[in-house]
Amino acid sequence: MTCGISVTLSDLGCLIGNGAARFGQRLYGRVHSGVGEGRVRVPKQETFYKSGRSVNQKEITMSAQEIQALAQQFAEAFNNKNIKAALDMLSDDLEVFDHVPYRFDNKAQFANFLAGAVEGVASMSFGFRQPSCRVFNDTTGIVNAYDTFTGVTKDGKALTIHGRTTLVFVKQGGQWKIVSAHFSPLPHAS
Repeated sequence: MTCGISVTLSDLGCLIGNGAARFGQRLYGRVHSGVGEGRVRVPKQETFYKSGRSVNQKEITMSAQEIQALAQQFAEAFNNKNIKAALDMLSDDLEVFDHVPYRFDNKAQFANFLAGAVEGVASMSFGFRQPSCRVFNDTTGIVNAYDTFTGVTKDGKALTIHGRTTLVFVKQGGQWKIVSAHFSPLPHAS
């Protein structure tokens, strides 16, 4: 299964990993990228529970794949400069750490920052590589990935930024929303 998260990077090869485990009565499913093929392995001797009922392998995989698809949708919103679509994926009580020296404590603050940042860019592309998507219970999902932003400012300056991303999704009112995000640049090579 190919992620398709990045427009600028190819051959990401997201595969279902061997990361299903039991945390007490909590379900843990994982999708990660890697080389070779794998599947979520559920030991036949062990029963997994989700909200007090047993679940099958398909349910574990689908939850992590749903989070993976949402991360891809978030990246594609930036690729299309569709900030409204990206903002619609965010919780109102969002918290964000970005490449600036201060924290955004809600969706409105981050929206103002994004509007200003995108205003000065003529074209851009944002994508993930090596994403790891995990789901806990049926209400929390976490995506960790390396990211790449490339763009050209309106005055013709080329930008390339490599970084790390963590997105925390929580199911609110039946919809997955990003409640926390952390974007940090990778150190520059000397």
